[in-house]
Order: sequence, then C-alpha cells, then structure tokens
Amino acid sequence: GDNAQESDCRSLLNGFEALVGILLQLSDELELMSTFNRAKDHAAIEALDALLSFAPVLDEAFTQLDPVLRHYLTSPVDEELGDLFYGMNLMVDLLCELAHRVGERQEWNPRACTSFTSLLELLA
Repeated sequence: GDNAQESDCRSLLNGFEALVGILLQLSDELELMSTFNRAKDHAAIEALDALLSFAPVLDEAFTQLDPVLRHYLTSPVDEELGDLFYGMNLMVDLLCELAHRVGERQEWNPRACTSFTSLLELLA
C-alpha cells in the first residue's frame, strides 16, 4: 500500500540525515585527535580520514535525491520505484552501520573500504 512506500521514502530521508550526522560527529572527533596528534591515534586518524573522504560523494547523492524523495512523500510511487527506495534504504542502513562501527573502533581496514565503496556505487 501507499503507506509502506511513503514510509520507505521517509526512512530514506531519515537514513541520509543519520548518516550525515554520524559523519559530522566523526569529523569532530578527527579534528580533536588531529589537534592532540598522539602517536597512538595515528591509525584512528587515518581510519577516520579515509571514511570521511566519502562524505562529498554522499553529500552529492543526497543533494540530488532529496527533492525527489520529498516529491514522493506526497505523490504515488510505482512499484519499480518503491523497490528502488526499499533497496536504497537497506544500503543507507548498512552505510550507517559501517560508519558507526568504524567510529566506535576507530579502525578502517581494506574490507571496510571495499564494502563502503561497493555500497556507494550501488547507491549512485
């Protein structure tokens, strides 16, 4: 029904906001760490730096999607688009989770990088 699709639209908007929120928070942490620049933080600084290098890409995607999603909050969504929104929702959830994990453990390994890149390519 319409409600499911509207909520997919809404949760996609919320998901992007959450992701941007996580990245902003990590960016603050990075700034703090870089200020103190302790040797033990070097790996974490690199990890956060790598993760945050994706921010412009996400920002660009969100900028393009935002008006589309807002339009579909009030307009009917056909099945194909509904599926697309659903799939994107899953992607954004995964990106959030990944960003959050990197932030908590402050580690960024090649696997995390690969997953993030693949997810972003699927979103694009």
